[in-house]
Amino acid sequence: MVKRSYRVKYRIEGPASASNASATVMLYSASESEAINELQKRGTIGRDKRVIILDIQEA
Repeated sequence: MVKRSYRVKYRIEGPASASNASATVMLYSASESEAINELQKRGTIGRDKRVIILDIQEA
């Protein structure tokens, strides 16, 4: 399996606020859990935040 470039749109929810963001990441498939793992591994999102994947599309 080869990693491909995906555009991930997501929402970060904290105790008092929420924000939407997007990032391009290399993934094996358009899997929500893989996207969250990759974003956390990069440090893009904290492990203590709730993340909701809104959309994943191949870039």
